[in-house]
Amino acid sequence: MADYLNKYANDGTGAGGYNNTDEQSARAALGNTVSLVESTGEVHYDGVNVERPANNPMEGDVLYLDANGGKHFVDEESLVVSSIPASWKAAGVVAYREGNNVMVMDHHDSGTMTFTSGWMHAILGMQLSGTQTITFQQWNGSANADVGTFSTSATTLDAFVEALDLWLRTTGNDPNGYNWHAEKLAFEDGSEICVVVSDTMSSYQRSNSIVKESSPSGVTGNLYLWNLVGQTTNYQNVLRENGGKGYRPGCNLDRLIEYYRTNNSTTTPTSMVSVSNGSEIMNLATYRDNQYCADLRAKYGEGETGWLKYMESLMMTWPARNGDAWNMYGTGKSLTMRMAAFTYKNKSGTSVDTFRAAAWSAKTPTRNSLPYSAGLAYGDWYMPDIVEMKKIFGRWNTSGTSPVQKALAKVSPSATDFRSLAVARWAPARNYYFNACILSSNGYFNYGTFSNSYRAVAVALLKL
Repeated sequence: MADYLNKYANDGTGAGGYNNTDEQSARAALGNTVSLVESTGEVHYDGVNVERPANNPMEGDVLYLDANGGKHFVDEESLVVSSIPASWKAAGVVAYREGNNVMVMDHHDSGTMTFTSGWMHAILGMQLSGTQTITFQQWNGSANADVGTFSTSATTLDAFVEALDLWLRTTGNDPNGYNWHAEKLAFEDGSEICVVVSDTMSSYQRSNSIVKESSPSGVTGNLYLWNLVGQTTNYQNVLRENGGKGYRPGCNLDRLIEYYRTNNSTTTPTSMVSVSNGSEIMNLATYRDNQYCADLRAKYGEGETGWLKYMESLMMTWPARNGDAWNMYGTGKSLTMRMAAFTYKNKSGTSVDTFRAAAWSAKTPTRNSLPYSAGLAYGDWYMPDIVEMKKIFGRWNTSGTSPVQKALAKVSPSATDFRSLAVARWAPARNYYFNACILSSNGYFNYGTFSNSYRAVAVALLKL
């Protein structure tokens, strides 16, 4: 660590300023030093690849692992990637620190991907005696349409699955040509069910049930993906500061303001907009000029100043108030690992991850060839839950100059989209039977259909 403490009145370029050219040269001659800017209280670690104490990492530090898995937190300002020892491997960036909890975020861009690899429906309630017929249906964009009737006299689950799989693979029986096939799904408790899986992701396959009717009656074919991880109820309320429930609570205020300064995703309001509901977000012009925003202006103020206060009221708050259930905090890791454990065989017989985005997050250490390190091995990396995402991305800014964004620019310079707030990211939280929550590209939490493609995020929580 540094042997010197330099004190500067401010961060300017004039005499006594931290960024004065002569002072920069003087610090360079001293090697690694610590500088304090009195006007702002900022502490700068000067030099090349200054390593912070392992028990005192800061937001924006880049975490490197040596060949033995030893942890090295390198100050972002001093980081020169080309001078890092060749045997060290970048594990990620410190996304935030709260006391002894240090959240590390993988610095690699996942690219866009669907939440799941395919649609999966459980076929339940069939009678394995006599003749069973099932009329299948499929969403065609506006309604459910019949796609054919399957019939079998199978008396065992294996025989039923084999017959249904053969029928689905026969030309003309595949519902709408979506590559459906049948397979048996086994659980840890020894139970087994028949599932129908489509390898082709399309929003047209989001119908909750692919079974219209059966004889004998009682057969269901409901979408089963959330059931696999125990999420069988609809989303819990995510609250805004103004009390609005479940609809577009803000995550990053900077991005929210940037987007809604000129954009709006709703038609011009034709009735009074409530100050405390989950309505669409009003852009600056609508807030300022529309007669139906009068109640908003009365509460938050006129013009842009009032609008900015209104935008602040849209930010997400936690824990939940007013007795609303909250199960979206502290669940990211457990849900991710449960999702990552599920695979199925596609129509070609190749095993694939059922939950693609969660598996990408969970497999960070092996995918990135990280050496084993306590707290950063497989089982430690996961998709952050909604509150954790708020803590991570709520700190970023649209100019890309937050400590984490600057660190990402150095360690992963080509992953420009990953450093942007204007891209959407998956969260491991159920919103409805066919979609999951996302951090929207507009700065708030929303939801996306499984077949949509957004980015995945991987984090690990270290305990100092």
